[in-house]
Amino acid sequence: MISAESLAMEIKKVTVTDIGEITIRLNPRVKRISIRLKPGDGVVVTIPRGLPVSRALKFVDQKKSWIIKHQQHFRHMEENRTFFDADSVYAICQHKLVILQHASDHFRIKISDGRMAVFHPGNRIISDHRFQEVIRIGVTEALRIEAKRYLPGRVNELAERYGLTYNKVFIKNAQTRWGSCSNHKNINLNLHLMRLPSHLRDYVIIHELTHTVHPNHGKAFWNFLDKLTGNARALEKELKTYQIQLV
Repeated sequence: MISAESLAMEIKKVTVTDIGEITIRLNPRVKRISIRLKPGDGVVVTIPRGLPVSRALKFVDQKKSWIIKHQQHFRHMEENRTFFDADSVYAICQHKLVILQHASDHFRIKISDGRMAVFHPGNRIISDHRFQEVIRIGVTEALRIEAKRYLPGRVNELAERYGLTYNKVFIKNAQTRWGSCSNHKNINLNLHLMRLPSHLRDYVIIHELTHTVHPNHGKAFWNFLDKLTGNARALEKELKTYQIQLV
């Protein structure tokens, strides 16, 4: 059963059985229907100009099982996400999170002198999804600053200690990897390493430096890594207990 107050508006809310409320948006710049699911936004269906809403609703019905599956995934994410509270202290290695109200109607982030300040409009509640996302953006940028300051130097220290050579170090906000090593011996490190204990940060760096000698994860790789770290498998197991992205 589908109901809608109006099917003539450019942006409208529609209730779909088993899915709940969805948003249908008209965008004259697009050429085909698309569906986007994002925590906080819900289900958003974008349609090109001239396409009837009934066609969009039929498309939603065709994709219903896919939408429901992803809704369940997002609910699980929301239940396990870090909630940033104005009264809590969130230390990002060297930066302290401070939440402040200001007169502007917009959010603003300022990172300096060991402080990551999030300025917010007075009419916004900290539990709002947008408020929480702004804080996450600030936390990520603070981690990026810290990673660029710390990680390249640490790679150099560990490479010299173990007699290994590499080309360049790149800092990235990767979704699925703590680090990687290219065929050209470039070391790619995730900025979220700054959330790990120091011994695991070092383990990831040494792991990638080992790839400059042993490109794959064969027996020779693990034997070499064991010599450098003492117990590579145990450290790898401990590393897997940490989420790569901020939750």
